[in-house]
Amino acid sequence: YAITITSSADSKILDVNGAFTSISGFSREEALQNSIAGLNLWTNTEDREFVISSLKKNKSISSHEFVFQKKDGTLMTGLYSAQMLFLDGETLILSSINDITDRKIAEEQLEHVGRLYALLSQINQAVVRIHDRQTLLQTICNVAVQYGHFKMAWIGIVDDNTEVINPICHAGYEEGYLKNIVITRTDDTSGRGPVGSSIRDNEIKICHDIALDPNMKPWREEALKRGYRSSIAVPFKIKNEIVGTINLYASELGFFSEDEKILLQEIGEDISFALDAMDAENERISTQIALQESELKYREFVENSPEAISIYADGKIVYVNKECVRLMRAKSKDELVGLSVVEYIHPDNREAVSERMQVVAHSDTDESLPLVEEKYIRMDGTPMYVEVKAMAIMLDDKPAVQLTARDISDRKSTEEALENSRKELKAIYDYAPVMMCVVDEAGGLLFAN
Repeated sequence: YAITITSSADSKILDVNGAFTSISGFSREEALQNSIAGLNLWTNTEDREFVISSLKKNKSISSHEFVFQKKDGTLMTGLYSAQMLFLDGETLILSSINDITDRKIAEEQLEHVGRLYALLSQINQAVVRIHDRQTLLQTICNVAVQYGHFKMAWIGIVDDNTEVINPICHAGYEEGYLKNIVITRTDDTSGRGPVGSSIRDNEIKICHDIALDPNMKPWREEALKRGYRSSIAVPFKIKNEIVGTINLYASELGFFSEDEKILLQEIGEDISFALDAMDAENERISTQIALQESELKYREFVENSPEAISIYADGKIVYVNKECVRLMRAKSKDELVGLSVVEYIHPDNREAVSERMQVVAHSDTDESLPLVEEKYIRMDGTPMYVEVKAMAIMLDDKPAVQLTARDISDRKSTEEALENSRKELKAIYDYAPVMMCVVDEAGGLLFAN
């Protein structure tokens, strides 16, 4: 934790610990010669004003998430806590910042991959359920936007006579884009973007920055008008011949990573299997195999996840992964499966968790609720604190809830240690052998020991 002691009157920094210099990049000497404002740590003045207002009103603030700027200009996300202290007639502020940048990045990556797995799952379900080509392709575009959170998705089929790739369906924020562009599979300016190149080369093509990619020049103006910043084209086949692409657009630069490329490759393969299956029953069987393989990969992903994952239905645990068994200190999965979910929960938290379970039960499928802190009980009876994310899912066509948990007991212990230190300082103040008090400018008594 980066800890600072500052003067409340002018925000002058009076002391910092070693973690502050390591995290912020400022030396101790630089810090002590400045105020908090002078170091430009706060990226958002509204956040700093909120902290000042909270301290004036409540004398403390605990574990608020803010973005800070280091000396070299890089940004970090931190959990900020502060406490006002009154020593020798001076008002001081003891503050701490816990750098959670890596954790935030990991959570965003996990959420990103989770969205793609949800998208893959929905497409696989559509492939099995829908037997009309146009309906299937339109559904794929719809779920790409709904579950993949892409800005726009469209599917194009190449015309062998004209070489033009004709859009046959789309979803999301399209706003006439497809009517204002022409894309071909020819090796010229009209076919060197991701879509035409993907069909010619039979491989996924990514544009990380539409504004700067020279191959996107013919379509750049129209794309940027609609907020498209990056895109990917995934080819698919009918009877082993490349016939079209599914094209996804994001509003962020560099949105598509290599991991996503692998998952999106499966989407192209699923579309190919599905279209072939509409022509022959044996290809329908191949599509079912592809679905089973995709579900197995998803199960393997969950089973080997570094996060503790459990699923409950009708209030009973029906699945736990290996990390959950370890976290709960159970002897095996069988010891946990079948238990009431509330048996995980510490009695202090059960009422709040029960209310949260009701919220999850009425939320949309595959929609995650925000992270919350909860207190669990391990199988050996010891308590622990966890961060939990809950998401409503369908399991065997029945509503269920997936819980993803991370042990934060060490962090909570540190926070409790800081609180104990605060109480000790207050006790010293309260029982000092001299009269100590704080008055306002008008002479009114604010606090006395």
